[in-house]
Amino acid sequence: MLIKFKAPDPRAGTTADMDSSRGQYFIDTGAAVRVKADGTEEVAPAPRAPAPPAGGNAKPSDGLTVAEIKEALAAREIAIPDGVTLKADLAAMLDNAPAS
Repeated sequence: MLIKFKAPDPRAGTTADMDSSRGQYFIDTGAAVRVKADGTEEVAPAPRAPAPPAGGNAKPSDGLTVAEIKEALAAREIAIPDGVTLKADLAAMLDNAPAS
């Protein structure tokens, strides 16, 4: 595996060829990036969106953050009762709301 060290590592800018497990360690810790044989950085694949649940039973709250769930509830004019703060409870409110 060919890697290139990044700042602030003292070896920044240095390219090294090493076994894949050791090279992956430096990449995972942020000390290096993987490079091609010509010295250019390999582009990491873009992160994929989470897959919908098996069986096509996607819920409106799937993949949303607490803030996004609250926005969706407000958009549907669903009041959030005092004391309801857990993501699971907010998600249940959104998932059980009538479809708009």
